[in-house]
Amino acid sequence: MPILTFAIAYGNGELQWKISDINAERIIKACDEYQADNGRFPDKLDDLVPKYLASVPPAKYCMTGDFKYYSHMLWWNRHDFHRRIYHLNERRWSALD
Repeated sequence: MPILTFAIAYGNGELQWKISDINAERIIKACDEYQADNGRFPDKLDDLVPKYLASVPPAKYCMTGDFKYYSHMLWWNRHDFHRRIYHLNERRWSALD
């Protein structure tokens, strides 16, 4: 039973990370469209709603995990010790921690 519990928990974590990657790509695309239309990136993610996104998606659907956005960087915690960061101006990913 402990092995099955671990497998379910691990599988859910992997699924949540995949969902966060997909949702991040949606936000990045919306930011690029906003920038093309307005000549600048949005000041906050809510500026993308409703024209570019119906709503700002969460980074994860279980536990807490919203995307953060500041100074043209999008990030979220993949887990307690790893943050993925996308730099809109530079069009590149980095990691912290």
